[in-house]
Amino acid sequence: CYAGSASQHALRLSLATVEEAQRYDEQLVTCWSELAERRLDDTGLKLLGLRAKLGGVGAHYARDRRCAAYFASGSAAVEALVEDLNCSTVADALDKVPLAASKLEEARQGLVAQGVHFSEGATLANALQHPSPQSLLMLCVQKNQRAALLQFLPQQQQAEVRGAGGPGSTGFLAFP
Repeated sequence: CYAGSASQHALRLSLATVEEAQRYDEQLVTCWSELAERRLDDTGLKLLGLRAKLGGVGAHYARDRRCAAYFASGSAAVEALVEDLNCSTVADALDKVPLAASKLEEARQGLVAQGVHFSEGATLANALQHPSPQSLLMLCVQKNQRAALLQFLPQQQQAEVRGAGGPGSTGFLAFP
């Protein structure tokens, strides 16, 4: 089961549909379930997708990353887009590439639905002018997911999740 950087690069190139992300995630869960030799329960599935420093496994669900990856890629490339299209503003450049603008807006709205906050009333052009690294967007998304998970877990399991993260939490993954 390989869920490394190749899938992340694909998510940055194009805004994957919810269905495409779901198919990838189903295969990912199948692989992890086979490795664990058991079916993962709801809590296990949620922990599988959280980064290790937040108490999870860090398996990188596509449904969680699809919007962050695409939006981060767009915000990183916006200056080059403005220059390549000989435009004076980001808004002018976006007007020349309506399909890309539509996909970027869809990704931004997806991030908002995941709990990422952009400046109140900010336009897409405004949001893109301030590059947002994927890691920061995903940290916000995953902190929201972790908070939601902790709300429904019994106190003992909350302590286990909180105690499993932090600095050095991925040390077990290091090659001996």
